[in-house]
Amino acid sequence: MPKSRKRGGEKAHRARVQTRNSKLQNAQNKFNQLLRENMMKQMEEMKQQQVEEPQTETFSLGEIKNNSQDIY
Repeated sequence: MPKSRKRGGEKAHRARVQTRNSKLQNAQNKFNQLLRENMMKQMEEMKQQQVEEPQTETFSLGEIKNNSQDIY
């Protein structure tokens, strides 16, 4: 089989590949940055909700059985 031709030769091919790879890397970096920013916003919102909402009362298993109807 004949060797495939590279438009403009090896030098042009390497330049195109380098450009393509840098564009992909930039897009990946932007996506990761947006993801981190959104995660940080969600974490801050969750922290705010946790501070604003009062803690729920906890019961022992015996108290729950005494206060509720038997469903078994």
